[in-house]
Amino acid sequence: MNGHIEKQFKSGDLQKGKLYFTIHNPELYVMLKEVLQKKWKLGRDLGILSHNDDVIKEIISGGITTFSTNFSAIGQEAARFVLNRSLVRKIVPTTLVDRKSL
Repeated sequence: MNGHIEKQFKSGDLQKGKLYFTIHNPELYVMLKEVLQKKWKLGRDLGILSHNDDVIKEIISGGITTFSTNFSAIGQEAARFVLNRSLVRKIVPTTLVDRKSL
């Protein structure tokens, strides 16, 4: 898969046929606004993948595809560390929630 990383998204940079990944919600909202202005369709004209699932990403624009870790599991591991003072080295699974933006 070819690609590159931009340090910051600039409004007007979206291109058809590309997949965009963002970890910042404000950046996601600017991207979605641009998609609406250009009358493009997510999942057909371009794709967006966002980090950390939440309720709004389930609702907006027909649903934004996300990948997210299990924050509850991270909290439980952190609590175990505090209680037991034992080193924790564990990979917490990441989940892909496939919605209409891809």
